[in-house]
Amino acid sequence: MQSLIRKLGSLRFSVVLLALSTLLVFLGTIDQANFGIHHSMEKYFNSWLVYSPAVSLISLILFKTYPSFLDWMVVPLPGGLTLGVLLSLNLIFAHIRYLRFHWSQFGILLIHGGLILLLFSGFLGSLVQSEWNMALDEGGEPVNHLKAFRGVELGLVNVTDPEKRVHHVVDVEEISPGDRIHFDKAGLTLTLDALAPNAMVERQPVLNRMLENGEIRRKDSDDISTQLLQEEIVLVPLSDQSPVPVPPEQQKGLIAGSDLAAVEQPLSFRMNETNYAAALVTVSRDEEILGTWLISQMFDFIEGLPPQTFESEGETYAVEMRFPRKYLPFDLTLKDFTHRRHPNTNIPAEFASDLTLNNPESGENRHVRISMNEPLRYEGYTFYQASFANNDTTSVLQVVRNPGWQLPYISITVIGAGLIFHYLLKLLGFNQKIRRAEPTASSPSPATGV
Repeated sequence: MQSLIRKLGSLRFSVVLLALSTLLVFLGTIDQANFGIHHSMEKYFNSWLVYSPAVSLISLILFKTYPSFLDWMVVPLPGGLTLGVLLSLNLIFAHIRYLRFHWSQFGILLIHGGLILLLFSGFLGSLVQSEWNMALDEGGEPVNHLKAFRGVELGLVNVTDPEKRVHHVVDVEEISPGDRIHFDKAGLTLTLDALAPNAMVERQPVLNRMLENGEIRRKDSDDISTQLLQEEIVLVPLSDQSPVPVPPEQQKGLIAGSDLAAVEQPLSFRMNETNYAAALVTVSRDEEILGTWLISQMFDFIEGLPPQTFESEGETYAVEMRFPRKYLPFDLTLKDFTHRRHPNTNIPAEFASDLTLNNPESGENRHVRISMNEPLRYEGYTFYQASFANNDTTSVLQVVRNPGWQLPYISITVIGAGLIFHYLLKLLGFNQKIRRAEPTASSPSPATGV
């Protein structure tokens, strides 16, 4: 046990961990150029183990090109979570090994304790922190749900009563093409016929033009144009897959009697690009097929697009694909959005949303204002003013939930208190040494020889 403590608390182990941390940050920063910040954060820093394509990344630095065919030459590295845990253990065991507990070392204890708490807060945040957005239209309906930035949900929504919609939702990560999802309460079965994690959905002539102009990243554009001419092909997968044919009489919703289609594209990890998933789903009741729909996350952002609904057993349902949602026990209504610029420039001076917060559970109904530097903290959520749209009539809020958001502030306070205590103690000791070294007024002056 003593040998393990010595090794885990050794300075050599600290140097190795810091060197690995530097290498991880270096490779993760380079990889960010290809896959964006979110992907790099998840891959390098919110993981336990990383397989980094180091050879390809070094080539990117030296030759300004990324040879993807060398991605198999990976270097295994401990991820950010592993290094965080090991650095915390190293600090703890270094205390056990070297530090002699005395009141004069209290400042050092506070500093190191604050550092451990700071590492723990980062570890906790990576596990439990969640982020969404909320879009509100000026003068529009109250909004009581948040939308995630990433992920895909399949939804079957009972819209018979617009005031009491019932959502039947499944996460796409939990299913695969060919799976049948049974919604017992609705008595319906949804079959996922085909899935494209990223797809361009448009009318056939527009898709052909985009293929010719290279706006759709494909190598088999001629084959796609041929497939799009077939009435039964609605979703064209990547080149190594076969499309799922849908008989015209079975096509429902937006694709019924139209030339609307979807073409799958490779996933994009760039910050300024969004992956919009698309899928073919067939809904049935008691083995009776009610129809097949083409659904896409893209449809959620097209203004005025009607929902894809159908009737069954006297009930009206809508089938949709969307970013994951989270429903709140309260709602917000946007009354006015302010977007002010500095005179004679396009430089923003102020973004602000005036809202009404309504909480039926507590009976609370009041005015709130969210601006660039003044977020709203309520029920464990923090609402930040993030963006705007539709000619300043739509306000977009970023919403964050982090149960441990106070920990970084506490850790910085503890570290600051430790530094103040430690340096005050050193200053007092230094002053005492100076006083002891100074000659007193009553002491004789040294004799001088002639």
